[in-house]
Amino acid sequence: MFIKNLKEGQQLTEEAFYILDVSKQTKKDGGPYVKFVLGDGYQNIDAVCWDYIESEYKQIKISQSIKVSGTVGTYKNGLQINISALSAHDNPEMLIPTLDEKAIEKLKEEYTKLKNSLNDEDTLFMDKVEAMVGDEYFKAPGAARNHHSYLGGLAEHTIAVALSSLNIAKVYSESANIDISLLILGSLVHDIGKLWENDYSSYPFVKTAEAQLLSRNSCGHIIIGLQFIGKVCADVKYSKRMLLEHIIASHHERIEWGAIVEPKTIEANIVAKADYLDFFIKRFQVLKEDGANEIGFTNYDKALGRRLFIGKE
Repeated sequence: MFIKNLKEGQQLTEEAFYILDVSKQTKKDGGPYVKFVLGDGYQNIDAVCWDYIESEYKQIKISQSIKVSGTVGTYKNGLQINISALSAHDNPEMLIPTLDEKAIEKLKEEYTKLKNSLNDEDTLFMDKVEAMVGDEYFKAPGAARNHHSYLGGLAEHTIAVALSSLNIAKVYSESANIDISLLILGSLVHDIGKLWENDYSSYPFVKTAEAQLLSRNSCGHIIIGLQFIGKVCADVKYSKRMLLEHIIASHHERIEWGAIVEPKTIEANIVAKADYLDFFIKRFQVLKEDGANEIGFTNYDKALGRRLFIGKE
């Protein structure tokens, strides 16, 4: 059962969701209730359980996922599940969101086409990357929560960034001296640190100790990615190491968004713009599926820092 398919008034019977947040709240009459943020790996939904039982709360609080029975209602222009019964899920590992096999195979085909367009030096570099990370490149999520937060999401995101970057470069190819091979390589490895930023053996995905110790925000993957490039270059002599590292260091574009440095090369600027565009479109799709208020605006989105206008249905 995907959240995007839920409708007001719909009855749920032991439907499985991930627990993204759970807390004990107080009703107007002073009594306790439990508030949840539940997810399916693609979207989130609020839920409440008005019948608070201390023993159940303690058990659920340490669970990764639950089975829910209840009714889908509305609250503040959004859907909310009113839970009548719940229990811990027996096998949460089976619920880790992932792209289907056909989607993964298509990504591998796109990846091969992109790699085949690299020059000899960049191809040798990517060969070493492949040897070091194996198939994990196509298994890892693109993020813990905000975008591409499912297995296979990293490859989906980076390949989209590469294709978008190429399209941008085509527009300016006659007026700008763009290193297309570096642009593709930088796109494919700009988020390589996410292989080690998130623990994706279970869901919800959590930041690894390494990522938390190296960053005060959600950008530990940038530092980890730069460290990885150093390991690759220990075995492969690469003349454009500084330019590639700059793409990784600056792909969040602004310091306040987590970039170590703002982009100072044309390739880094293109990758940064393509990276944000892919993130924005994914968030837009999620918010659009959540619906809008009576004048066409979505709920406030923390990741974007704004409401989006999607129009009236």
